[in-house]
Amino acid sequence: MPPPNVYKQTTVQEYGRRFGLNTLIETGTYYGAMLLATRSQFDRIYSIELDARLHRRACRLFAGDAHVELANGDSTERLGAILDRVQEPALFWLDAHYSGQGTARGTVDTPVAAELNLILSHTVRDHVILIDDASDFGRLPDYPAIDNVRQVILARRSDYEFEVRDNIIRSHPRRPNG
Repeated sequence: MPPPNVYKQTTVQEYGRRFGLNTLIETGTYYGAMLLATRSQFDRIYSIELDARLHRRACRLFAGDAHVELANGDSTERLGAILDRVQEPALFWLDAHYSGQGTARGTVDTPVAAELNLILSHTVRDHVILIDDASDFGRLPDYPAIDNVRQVILARRSDYEFEVRDNIIRSHPRRPNG
């Protein structure tokens, strides 16, 4: 059973505090619950939503939040431009995927492999990566096996920790007292 949204939100908040991060980058805005829960913690928030209707809804919801920037489109196409503006470690909440009626379907059911490639190619090395819905990996179309995700991350960031807990893939730099 996946953990409730409030647990996921608390996890993102906890990792942001633990690593002293000021920037949150989310793929898959959906109804904006993660942004609502974390908007007071981060100085800069970026979120990418493929579905135009969900994006417009989020734009209305966060119209008064100047530090929240919303992008409409495929995260594999929009994430690079966001990363070009990021000069310090950020927390990534990767949750863009097709979820049936009411969500958009891109060229793949989940762009997570391409998203990871963009993040791991970025000049800033100490990003924290949290990926939702670990139970879908290796089971649903376009979701790589968790071992493949581990290998991809650790091949490029050998100094990272990697674990799967409570349906969230968690990877980040090792910290001496972390």
